[in-house]
Amino acid sequence: MKNTVRDIIPQDLAIMESWFKAWGMPIPKPEDLPNNGLCGIVLERNKIAILIAMIYLTNSKQAYVSVISDPKEINRGVKEEYEVFINNLLVKVKQWGCTSVSAITKIDKIIEQLKDFGFGFTEKEYASGFCRLL
Repeated sequence: MKNTVRDIIPQDLAIMESWFKAWGMPIPKPEDLPNNGLCGIVLERNKIAILIAMIYLTNSKQAYVSVISDPKEINRGVKEEYEVFINNLLVKVKQWGCTSVSAITKIDKIIEQLKDFGFGFTEKEYASGFCRLL
């Protein structure tokens, strides 16, 4: 199993759309995502995308990260894959001058790994909402 982490490319937008649909989530338009959907990283296993983190930069030194996964692959992930993914994510936001990161995900494996990197999470269930402004 070979893992690589790379920047999001335009072809990943179709992958993200299919994942949003598979998770039963509203599908955001590219203009609703950071840098039209191209600001973030992808974790690939054997050249197949399994995790994508979209990185939202703010007008502060805090980045906001939203993680989505291939629903068919999420249970096959191993701890080392998530560690590589999160480490690369944190290195990237530090390079961009961020001093803190907020993350949202419902993926238990990601939450477990983020806790190992010092993230704190509430124990309550939450819902993620989306509303397009007209």
